[in-house]
Amino acid sequence: MEADMTLERENQLVCELQRIDSRKRELIRQIVEATLAGKPDNQAAMELDRLSRLKGNLTRPSLSVAA
Repeated sequence: MEADMTLERENQLVCELQRIDSRKRELIRQIVEATLAGKPDNQAAMELDRLSRLKGNLTRPSLSVAA
């Protein structure tokens, strides 16, 4: 039972990381297009930063796991 929950949580984490990476690619494309058009997209840059931090938090080893 516990292994099933761990596997389910791992699958959820993988899906979330894939969603974040996909959105980050979209934002990078949007930022590049806006920059080339001479209209920087600060909102997209802020969201990209937020997603990068979120991904870092999700992939950082938990202290409780190490203990």
